[in-house]
Amino acid sequence: MQIYGKADIHSTMYKDLKKGDVFYFLKDCKEFLGQKIYMRCGHTSENSAVNLETGICYGFDDNEPVEIVEATLNIEQKK
Repeated sequence: MQIYGKADIHSTMYKDLKKGDVFYFLKDCKEFLGQKIYMRCGHTSENSAVNLETGICYGFDDNEPVEIVEATLNIEQKK
């Protein structure tokens, strides 16, 4: 037997993220340039995440499939 197409199989859900995890939603990954990158936080509620481009905090559904991003934060000195 040959099995093809495992695109919709994913085990990480929004509720599984820890505070500080950087991620994107799988529904946003159809276009690489259209991805919105978020960081899970808990400042305003337990289900909040901040959009790292805009700085706006949003609430999300626990069962939304996500992909965790391996991220590095670089802090540059002001010139």
